[in-house]
Amino acid sequence: MKRLIEKIQDKLQDVLLPLASKLNSEPHLSALKNGMTITIPLMIIGGFAMLLAVPPVPAGTTNSILLAWLNFSATYKSPLMALYNLSIGAISVYVVFGVSGALAVEYKLNKMTTSIIALFLFWLTAAEPFGLEGIGQVSSMTFLGAQGMFYAIIVSFITCEVIKFFMLKNIKIKCRIKFPQMLLHLLRH
Repeated sequence: MKRLIEKIQDKLQDVLLPLASKLNSEPHLSALKNGMTITIPLMIIGGFAMLLAVPPVPAGTTNSILLAWLNFSATYKSPLMALYNLSIGAISVYVVFGVSGALAVEYKLNKMTTSIIALFLFWLTAAEPFGLEGIGQVSSMTFLGAQGMFYAIIVSFITCEVIKFFMLKNIKIKCRIKFPQMLLHLLRH
Protein backbone atom coordinates (compact mmCIF):
# COMPACT_ATOMS: atom_id res chain seq x y z
CA MET A 1 0.00 0.00 0.00
CA LYS A 2 2.80 2.40 0.93
CA ARG A 3 4.54 1.69 -2.39
CA LEU A 4 1.34 2.55 -4.28
CA ILE A 5 1.02 5.90 -2.49
CA GLU A 6 4.66 6.72 -3.27
CA LYS A 7 4.08 5.86 -6.95
CA ILE A 8 1.02 8.14 -7.08
CA GLN A 9 2.96 10.96 -5.39
CA ASP A 10 5.83 10.58 -7.86
CA LYS A 11 3.44 10.59 -10.82
CA LEU A 12 1.60 13.69 -9.51
CA GLN A 13 4.92 15.40 -8.91
CA ASP A 14 6.05 14.63 -12.45
CA VAL A 15 2.85 16.13 -13.86
CA LEU A 16 2.13 19.02 -11.49
CA LEU A 17 5.66 20.38 -10.93
CA PRO A 18 6.22 21.44 -14.56
CA LEU A 19 2.69 22.87 -14.68
CA ALA A 20 3.26 24.89 -11.50
CA SER A 21 6.60 26.11 -12.82
CA LYS A 22 5.00 27.20 -16.09
CA LEU A 23 2.16 28.99 -14.28
CA ASN A 24 4.62 30.76 -11.98
CA SER A 25 6.58 32.08 -14.97
CA GLU A 26 3.43 33.58 -16.57
CA PRO A 27 3.81 37.36 -16.00
CA HIS A 28 0.18 38.12 -15.13
CA LEU A 29 -0.09 35.35 -12.53
CA SER A 30 3.31 36.21 -11.11
CA ALA A 31 2.32 39.89 -10.87
CA LEU A 32 -0.99 38.95 -9.27
CA LYS A 33 0.81 36.86 -6.65
CA ASN A 34 3.46 39.51 -5.96
CA GLY A 35 1.05 42.44 -6.07
CA MET A 36 -1.44 40.87 -3.68
CA THR A 37 1.22 40.25 -1.04
CA ILE A 38 1.33 43.97 -0.23
CA THR A 39 -2.27 43.74 0.97
CA ILE A 40 -1.56 41.14 3.67
CA PRO A 41 -0.48 43.61 6.40
CA LEU A 42 -3.47 45.81 5.57
CA MET A 43 -5.86 42.87 5.89
CA ILE A 44 -4.35 41.95 9.25
CA ILE A 45 -4.64 45.53 10.53
CA GLY A 46 -8.20 45.86 9.22
CA GLY A 47 -9.19 42.50 10.67
CA PHE A 48 -7.90 43.40 14.12
CA ALA A 49 -9.58 46.81 13.92
CA MET A 50 -12.92 45.17 13.07
CA LEU A 51 -12.49 42.57 15.81
CA LEU A 52 -11.79 45.29 18.37
CA ALA A 53 -14.63 47.51 17.08
CA VAL A 54 -17.29 44.79 16.95
CA PRO A 55 -16.53 42.23 19.65
CA PRO A 56 -18.36 38.88 19.57
CA VAL A 57 -20.01 39.39 22.96
CA PRO A 58 -23.30 37.55 23.53
CA ALA A 59 -26.16 39.55 24.99
CA GLY A 60 -26.50 39.22 28.74
CA THR A 61 -22.92 38.14 29.36
CA THR A 62 -21.46 38.65 32.82
CA ASN A 63 -17.86 37.95 31.87
CA SER A 64 -15.84 40.97 33.03
CA ILE A 65 -13.24 40.66 30.23
CA LEU A 66 -15.92 40.58 27.53
CA LEU A 67 -17.74 43.50 29.16
CA ALA A 68 -14.48 45.50 29.27
CA TRP A 69 -13.95 44.68 25.58
CA LEU A 70 -17.50 45.84 24.85
CA ASN A 71 -16.89 49.13 26.71
CA PHE A 72 -13.58 49.62 24.87
CA SER A 73 -15.29 49.07 21.52
CA ALA A 74 -18.07 51.51 22.40
CA THR A 75 -15.51 54.19 23.26
CA TYR A 76 -13.17 53.67 20.28
CA LYS A 77 -15.53 52.32 17.61
CA SER A 78 -15.25 55.37 15.35
CA PRO A 79 -11.43 55.42 14.98
CA LEU A 80 -11.31 51.61 14.78
CA MET A 81 -13.87 51.60 11.97
CA ALA A 82 -11.93 54.37 10.21
CA LEU A 83 -8.86 52.12 10.38
CA TYR A 84 -10.91 49.24 8.97
CA ASN A 85 -12.35 51.41 6.17
CA LEU A 86 -8.88 52.67 5.19
CA SER A 87 -7.45 49.15 5.08
CA ILE A 88 -9.92 46.40 4.12
CA GLY A 89 -12.62 48.89 3.14
CA ALA A 90 -10.32 50.31 0.44
CA ILE A 91 -8.41 47.13 -0.39
CA SER A 92 -8.99 47.44 -4.14
CA VAL A 93 -6.98 50.68 -4.18
CA TYR A 94 -3.98 48.80 -2.78
CA VAL A 95 -4.57 45.85 -5.11
CA VAL A 96 -4.55 48.02 -8.24
CA PHE A 97 -1.39 49.76 -7.06
CA GLY A 98 0.40 46.54 -6.11
CA VAL A 99 -0.59 44.39 -9.09
CA SER A 100 0.13 47.10 -11.67
CA GLY A 101 3.49 47.80 -10.01
CA ALA A 102 4.41 44.11 -9.99
CA LEU A 103 3.42 43.67 -13.64
CA ALA A 104 5.37 46.84 -14.53
CA VAL A 105 8.46 45.23 -12.97
CA GLU A 106 7.81 42.05 -15.00
CA TYR A 107 7.57 44.15 -18.19
CA LYS A 108 10.51 46.42 -17.21
CA LEU A 109 8.29 49.53 -17.16
CA ASN A 110 8.54 52.40 -14.70
CA LYS A 111 6.86 50.93 -11.62
CA MET A 112 5.72 54.17 -9.99
CA THR A 113 4.39 55.79 -13.16
CA THR A 114 2.50 52.66 -14.17
CA SER A 115 1.02 52.21 -10.68
CA ILE A 116 -0.12 55.83 -10.48
CA ILE A 117 -1.73 55.68 -13.93
CA ALA A 118 -3.50 52.43 -13.04
CA LEU A 119 -4.66 53.88 -9.72
CA PHE A 120 -5.93 57.01 -11.47
CA LEU A 121 -7.84 54.98 -14.07
CA PHE A 122 -9.29 52.71 -11.41
CA TRP A 123 -10.39 55.62 -9.24
CA LEU A 124 -11.80 57.42 -12.28
CA THR A 125 -13.95 54.46 -13.28
CA ALA A 126 -14.75 52.76 -9.94
CA ALA A 127 -15.29 55.61 -7.47
CA GLU A 128 -18.35 57.42 -8.73
CA PRO A 129 -18.35 61.04 -7.54
CA PHE A 130 -21.47 62.55 -6.05
CA GLY A 131 -22.29 65.81 -4.34
CA LEU A 132 -22.97 66.26 -0.62
CA GLU A 133 -24.61 69.44 0.49
CA GLY A 134 -22.22 71.59 2.48
CA ILE A 135 -19.23 69.41 1.57
CA GLY A 136 -19.08 69.32 -2.22
CA GLN A 137 -17.98 66.43 -4.43
CA VAL A 138 -16.98 63.16 -2.76
CA SER A 139 -16.19 59.70 -4.14
CA SER A 140 -18.25 56.62 -3.50
CA MET A 141 -16.31 53.90 -1.66
CA THR A 142 -18.66 51.11 -2.77
CA PHE A 143 -16.23 49.54 -5.25
CA LEU A 144 -13.01 50.47 -3.46
CA GLY A 145 -13.39 47.54 -1.08
CA ALA A 146 -13.59 43.83 -1.83
CA GLN A 147 -16.42 44.33 -4.37
CA GLY A 148 -14.03 46.09 -6.74
CA MET A 149 -11.03 43.80 -6.32
CA PHE A 150 -11.55 41.81 -9.54
CA TYR A 151 -12.09 45.06 -11.45
CA ALA A 152 -8.89 46.46 -9.88
CA ILE A 153 -6.94 43.47 -11.19
CA ILE A 154 -8.41 43.91 -14.69
CA VAL A 155 -7.58 47.64 -14.69
CA SER A 156 -4.03 46.82 -13.57
CA PHE A 157 -3.51 44.31 -16.37
CA ILE A 158 -5.02 46.51 -19.09
CA THR A 159 -3.07 49.59 -17.97
CA CYS A 160 0.23 47.69 -18.06
CA GLU A 161 -0.56 46.15 -21.45
CA VAL A 162 -1.42 49.55 -22.95
CA ILE A 163 1.72 51.19 -21.53
CA LYS A 164 3.83 48.25 -22.76
CA PHE A 165 2.25 48.61 -26.23
CA PHE A 166 3.00 52.35 -26.23
CA MET A 167 6.61 51.67 -25.24
CA LEU A 168 7.06 49.02 -27.94
CA LYS A 169 5.56 51.30 -30.63
CA ASN A 170 7.50 54.31 -29.27
CA ILE A 171 4.29 56.28 -28.72
CA LYS A 172 4.96 59.19 -26.37
CA ILE A 173 3.01 62.13 -25.04
CA LYS A 174 5.11 65.24 -25.35
CA CYS A 175 4.55 68.58 -23.73
CA ARG A 176 5.49 71.69 -25.75
CA ILE A 177 6.17 73.82 -22.69
CA LYS A 178 8.94 72.52 -20.54
CA PHE A 179 8.28 72.73 -16.84
CA PRO A 180 11.11 75.16 -15.90
CA GLN A 181 10.16 77.49 -18.77
CA MET A 182 6.52 77.37 -17.69
CA LEU A 183 7.50 78.11 -14.10
CA LEU A 184 9.65 81.08 -15.17
CA HIS A 185 6.81 82.34 -17.34
CA LEU A 186 4.39 82.17 -14.42
CA LEU A 187 6.82 83.89 -12.04
CA ARG A 188 7.33 86.80 -14.43
CA HIS A 189 3.61 87.54 -14.71
